[in-house]
Amino acid sequence: MSEFVRICPKCQQQNPEYEHVCQSCGQFIAMEMAIQKPEGDKATTTPPVAEETHTTPPPISEQKNPQHSGNTAF
Repeated sequence: MSEFVRICPKCQQQNPEYEHVCQSCGQFIAMEMAIQKPEGDKATTTPPVAEETHTTPPPISEQKNPQHSGNTAF
């Protein structure tokens, strides 16, 4: 019988497919796709995962509105 696992994107831990939170680091994994566990693999083996970059936008006071030229008269 095949076993399915969810790979944690944060720590790469293999978790049972029914888990919603990583058993290792606590990351929410319920939305991760369950994959078939590799045969005979007891170690954490995962496909390469592209690292996500998150940037914080500048404060609203520093953002420029291209539709507003600064003239308050409409």
